[in-house]
Amino acid sequence: MLSTNVAPSRGRELGGALLIGLGIGAAIALCFQCAMFGTGLDGFGANHLSLQTGVIALTLGLVVAGSRLLFVSARPGTRASGSLILIGVVFLVILLTGVFGLMREPHANWSAMLSGQPLADCLVCVPVIAVPTLVALFWALRKGAPVYPALSGAAAGIVAGALAVAAFALHQPAVSLLATAALYGGPVVLCALIGAVLGWRLLRW
Repeated sequence: MLSTNVAPSRGRELGGALLIGLGIGAAIALCFQCAMFGTGLDGFGANHLSLQTGVIALTLGLVVAGSRLLFVSARPGTRASGSLILIGVVFLVILLTGVFGLMREPHANWSAMLSGQPLADCLVCVPVIAVPTLVALFWALRKGAPVYPALSGAAAGIVAGALAVAAFALHQPAVSLLATAALYGGPVVLCALIGAVLGWRLLRW
């Protein structure tokens, strides 16, 4: 009886919904960045071009791995070990960058690097920019069947936070390894935690 009249899989519908959610998030993040800071790419100054490029690459890597984890975790019977490993590697690189920055910079400069307007702007702007993306991705996840709702919610938070950080990094230049790890790693972790809590409550069957 259970095997009769089985509805067809909605994998294409889920994938399309996730793409729509990602598109909405990217558009809102870029529009917010342009409205707040202008259309100039101030983050890519000549002094720290390689560091800024690395920031963009890491955040876009989180977007790709998180999106893959979103799609896989919303379909029962599939595994997302590869995406989890990639996300773990990216966060490990951010952590090691922060540790190396602590060892490299004098202790007297720590407070100056971890305070000021750039850090305050990032801690406020990134979660605000991530909210519409998080809502759109949760709407997409509702079209699937997440087996681990907290994991799916955390993946949505990672994607939303990484998109917001990528948009913010276009304006804010990276000045040091320590500041970069705190400036961009912290808000993404915060968004992931918020997504996990919301996912546990809103994506349960």
